[in-house]
Amino acid sequence: MSRCVKLVKMTAIFLMFSLSSCIHHNLKAPVVGVTNFESNFQFTSKDFEVVGNVEAKGEYENYLGLVVTGGNGYKALYQEAKKMGADTIINYAFDVESTGYLLFVYTKSSWTATATAIKWKK
Repeated sequence: MSRCVKLVKMTAIFLMFSLSSCIHHNLKAPVVGVTNFESNFQFTSKDFEVVGNVEAKGEYENYLGLVVTGGNGYKALYQEAKKMGADTIINYAFDVESTGYLLFVYTKSSWTATATAIKWKK
């Protein structure tokens, strides 16, 4: 058997085993029952005024782990808050649903982000 044929067979076997369980995935986060990881800060109502809640949705795609299109969740929330007259956002959270094919060859994710818009008091 020629060296080239052996190389092709070994490559095919490697790909078969490495990709056999990773052809497709569908994930949702946060997962029910998993503890939320949070940062806690102590603000008082003297520091800011709550303007309201903001929400943004979007999606992003990832090709080969090298090229990512879309995203910008924090920026979208911030822009919505600015439209309401707020200075910034706090207490933001992201829910993500991701579907991918062949490990990292292609992944498409949709996200929903929420936050509280605030205006700092002078």
